[in-house]
Amino acid sequence: MSEYLAKISLNTRYLILLILTVFFAFLISMQFILPLRDDTAKVETQLLQANTRLAAIQTFAAQNKDYDAFLKIQTLKVEETKKKLPDTVTIPELVAEYSKLAMVNKVVLESLKPPTEIKQDKGGAFAVPLKLSLSGDYFNLVEFLQQVEKGTRFATIQSVDFSADGKGSLKMNADFVVYALKNPKPPAANAKAPAAQATPAKAN
Repeated sequence: MSEYLAKISLNTRYLILLILTVFFAFLISMQFILPLRDDTAKVETQLLQANTRLAAIQTFAAQNKDYDAFLKIQTLKVEETKKKLPDTVTIPELVAEYSKLAMVNKVVLESLKPPTEIKQDKGGAFAVPLKLSLSGDYFNLVEFLQQVEKGTRFATIQSVDFSADGKGSLKMNADFVVYALKNPKPPAANAKAPAAQATPAKAN
């Protein structure tokens, strides 16, 4: 072995040494330096995310220095949402609500028929179909429908038809749906409008 090494020139020896040095440097890089870089990159990413969250918190705190006022606003928003999509609905409260709305629009709510079946829609809410009969002036009836759709609770009008009642006004039959988070199972029938209402309605 020593004789073989003795035959290798000095330049060749330096070249072999250089190759070995590069090879060991490559091994050290693969074993230690590259993993260390990966760890450093992960730490930098985590630090950036933490700084982003901190900036969001600081912005929130700056915009809501008066937390009590902010809490009141959020509470009001939750209450408004509950009005639009309540836990449940009952026919008496619907009769009272729509009787009042009819009186405001100068039409007569003659009857409100409760559903025979309540189904849960894809969004998880329970759809409560209703049939209303009203009479009055055409434009007032249309205004009533618009206010139902824009009212405090979610409601979708399915169909509407008009007919003359023989007394100089129109009769309107409307099918629409209101929604509840819980199954009313089903709402109570045979509800009557409050005695104080000027336009009493019947629930059949």
